[in-house]
Amino acid sequence: MPLRKLENVTKRFGGLVAVDDVSLEVKHGEIIAIVGPNGAGKTTLFNVINGVFLPDAGKIYFEGKEITNVPTFRRAPLGIGRTFRIPRPFGSATVRENVAIGGMFGAQMVELIKQIRETEKIAIVSMVEHIMRAVAGLAERVMVMHQGAKLVDEPTKEALSDPRVVEVYLGRPPEGTIADR
Repeated sequence: MPLRKLENVTKRFGGLVAVDDVSLEVKHGEIIAIVGPNGAGKTTLFNVINGVFLPDAGKIYFEGKEITNVPTFRRAPLGIGRTFRIPRPFGSATVRENVAIGGMFGAQMVELIKQIRETEKIAIVSMVEHIMRAVAGLAERVMVMHQGAKLVDEPTKEALSDPRVVEVYLGRPPEGTIADR
């Protein structure tokens, strides 16, 4: 039985479909990354998972029990929550020192998250991440979103090398370029 399961989840804001018919299963102890370009629907999906938004369609399950309409404060004791990425420089450090801190301690954060997963026996969904090296080093599986829908849900190496994912992130080269020869 999956730890968390989403079945055909859709979330709309007026005429905008932010999450479009997304299904996903997360197993106990699994680390998955949900990635995609800006505006792909990642944050909205995460907010539906943790109860900030209720889906307009679809169902959400946790340990086999439906929690689709369970409010956030009732999901938190189950271990469903989120953190916020608030990038701020250290005011007492120089620009060079701030950049160095990220470089020195970024690769170690991946190991810390893995240790937490092992120690606590929890599943971790790494939500919004644009540093693909961190995704590749941490996630066992990657779900790529594009325009609100699930584009790819595969093991990390396969997902990140999928031509559709490369196109979504990098775009298609203009015709007549070296890539066409």
